Amino acid sequence: MGSRKERKRSHEQGENNIGWPGSCTDSIGRRCVDGKGSDNLSKRRVEPEYPTIKITISSVSPLLDRPAGSYRAGQQIPIAISLINTTNQAVYTCLSGDTYQDLPQLRRNGQLVPYTKWQEYVLQTAAKERTCQKEDLPEEALLMPNEPKLVDFLVVVDDSSDPTGALAWYDDLRPGHYELSVQRHFGCCDGPMAESNIINFDITP
Repeated sequence: MGSRKERKRSHEQGENNIGWPGSCTDSIGRRCVDGKGSDNLSKRRVEPEYPTIKITISSVSPLLDRPAGSYRAGQQIPIAISLINTTNQAVYTCLSGDTYQDLPQLRRNGQLVPYTKWQEYVLQTAAKERTCQKEDLPEEALLMPNEPKLVDFLVVVDDSSDPTGALAWYDDLRPGHYELSVQRHFGCCDGPMAESNIINFDITP
């Protein structure tokens, strides 16, 4: 929904950017922290691997102001993506946008719904040309222990009568009952994936 900077401003309103002194990156791109300065190599802490971070998705209203479980056909369907750090230490996670990190799986009556042709093209182009790495898009978010943090929004479908220009994953959906989950890369651009919870929503005529 909009540019990466616009999305960041929307979900970080009221929050401060928190940084740790002596931060660094290890040989595979994970964030590590040295609380006493960068020369103290033995005390650098590498953030835990992805299984320690839980992905939670929720359907929200087109105005992003409340939860939603039902939409009219043609309405925009935004999905909020939150991460929860399940360890007892603060950790960093990479943010580079839903095109590079998220793969939604939408089902209607048990059948997978295909992505738009444009979204398929974007995914293929990003994988082939490695645009994520070339454009230097990644940012970082600090996840405090057991505190959900809203990190992004994913647009299932855009508004058909008043398009916002958001990069939607699916064409207009028929009325019915839908199930959605999201697989997410915890690397900035690739790497292992973990799966979110499953949510349900309805589309009415």
